[in-house]
Amino acid sequence: MDKKSINFNKLFKSFKDKWVAVSDDYDKVFASGNTLESIVKKVKTKNNVKMFRVMPFDVIYSPKS
Repeated sequence: MDKKSINFNKLFKSFKDKWVAVSDDYDKVFASGNTLESIVKKVKTKNNVKMFRVMPFDVIYSPKS
């Protein structure tokens, strides 16, 4: 399987500070919303969908250790 580079800046530019549901290969955005619950309701297919929050580009995220 060939790995391709994914330009997340281009893909998620309009989804800053939102939750998104994307295809397994990150080629398609199925849904976006302000809460995880809102995108779960919008997504018709549950197979091979990744859901996560797009952080604002001016914020640095560091998980608590």
